[in-house]
Amino acid sequence: MTQRLIEPPTVQAGPRPSVRRLVARHPVAAFLCICYAVTWATAVPWFRARTDILPFDLPMWGSLGTIFGVALAAVLVVAASDGRAGVRDLARRSLRWRVGVRWYLLAVLGLPVVVLAGAIALFGTAALAALADDWRLLFTRVLPVLLLQLALFQLAEEVGWMGFLQARLQDRHGPLKASLLVTVPFALWHLPDLFAQLGLATALILLPILAAVGLVVATRGRLAYEKKGP
Repeated sequence: MTQRLIEPPTVQAGPRPSVRRLVARHPVAAFLCICYAVTWATAVPWFRARTDILPFDLPMWGSLGTIFGVALAAVLVVAASDGRAGVRDLARRSLRWRVGVRWYLLAVLGLPVVVLAGAIALFGTAALAALADDWRLLFTRVLPVLLLQLALFQLAEEVGWMGFLQARLQDRHGPLKASLLVTVPFALWHLPDLFAQLGLATALILLPILAAVGLVVATRGRLAYEKKGP
């Protein structure tokens, strides 16, 4: 059994660290705490009912949670730990074209292709017939929704999860292990959204599937990033 050392009562403790110093000392934990706190705060029913203003039934509360809870959280943590130089580096990396065009095409077109393939598997050629009858929806609903989601959700999401958390962990652990470490908190971050839309039971069923898909995409994307290099 180890012996516990007790300081004499005459010794006074030093000053408590400031919030900025605490964030700089534990940047990953600080980012996750801010991220989850803001996300859950925007997911409460009272807030959701008062932010239903986006077209196509897109959740404004989810966009605010992503912008302030992910992107802004990353900027604040980087500013506390690395100063203005770190913030400039984060902004520069967020706007840099670093991988081949095929990876961007996969990110943009992969989900619609998978959804269409799943619809064909479930409903057969009727899914293709429905698409042929309502092809205008591709331009009046699908494309606008995609652009809005990119502007209000995905871009801010990538700044925090990939630009900050993935990059910071990758410097220490490499791309594969970093992807494994990011997958779990990233999947859990979607729980309020899934719970609000689908209920708790369905959310808990979809969560491991989401985690697996996120792991595959993140791992392949970061390995391609490393292979291509600066």
